[in-house]
Amino acid sequence: MKKFFLVFVFAAARAGADPGDILNTVTFENQRWSDLAAGSDGTLWALGTTDGKVYHLNSDFQIVEADTLDHPFGPASPLPPFQPACRGLAFVAGENALIVLNSSTMEIAKFSVADGTEIGSPVTLRPPEGASLASLSFDSEAGLLWSVDSAGDRVLAFNPETGDLLKNCPFPGDDPPETYLYGTGVALLSDTAGSRLFLLWGDIFQERSETVRLLDPSTCEEDPFSIDLRDLPAGNIKSLAAGDEILYVLVTEGSTSTLAAVDRNRPDTLGPTDLACRATESGDVFLAWRNHGPGTGGAYTEISVLRNGSAVAQLPGSSESFTDEDAPSGSLTYEIKARQGAG
Repeated sequence: MKKFFLVFVFAAARAGADPGDILNTVTFENQRWSDLAAGSDGTLWALGTTDGKVYHLNSDFQIVEADTLDHPFGPASPLPPFQPACRGLAFVAGENALIVLNSSTMEIAKFSVADGTEIGSPVTLRPPEGASLASLSFDSEAGLLWSVDSAGDRVLAFNPETGDLLKNCPFPGDDPPETYLYGTGVALLSDTAGSRLFLLWGDIFQERSETVRLLDPSTCEEDPFSIDLRDLPAGNIKSLAAGDEILYVLVTEGSTSTLAAVDRNRPDTLGPTDLACRATESGDVFLAWRNHGPGTGGAYTEISVLRNGSAVAQLPGSSESFTDEDAPSGSLTYEIKARQGAG
């Protein structure tokens, strides 16, 4: 009987363009940030984890010191329990304002981008019992405020005026619930292609949130398109914001924060997704995946199976499974590549 010490599922490669390409990174020493918000002018806002400040960054990822704001909840106490713990920030384009989340009390406060003046009074959100909220994103069309419940493996939508819970969308693949998934970032984007939620997503095999999954905010259904973040720098992939053709991703490690601009463009033809593999009792390895090719039944021109970087099979483009009968013992990495057309 062959012994497989590890079978690691490598994300299915995509036909056409390769979303996830890193376009730019900038590292900020002695800056501990917890969330990002994209401004309407292509700039970014970053929320300090404990210093009570919100930082404005220009399109070159440089901090505009004159625009640094003090948010309404103020800095965290230097002594336990180190509250308030502010972990969410959203931009409200129609009002040129920001909303900050105090995760310690589940309160949100709105304040002016111009001078930091608080707008109205804080509102207490009402998530399900036991929730742990992080990240914010505002849907100006629907008037909803989205946040991640990292304890419940779900994204939640609230009425920002009353705090009432209006939507509850489970993380993709959360079956059985709350067992091995995690993520702390959500960003909503609305454009000519419609509205969708970009969600940081990881599991125990990835060890960090190395994937961005997409959800339809009206139905909670998952889009087959996803974005691979494995090439980002080491650290905790913590938050994201959506811009024109770009995802801005926050990676933290100790007292350092790194901003990365990542290509989010959806290719005309999606590659295979949902790759899964398992060792059989006979010592083979069985692979299965989901096709999204343009042909009948989701077929591509051809599908290649790679083991540890080397091709082991060339399959018809309609194939959705393969059994590797020659798999050696040891640590194995599989990749499925789809080819469409003559290229």
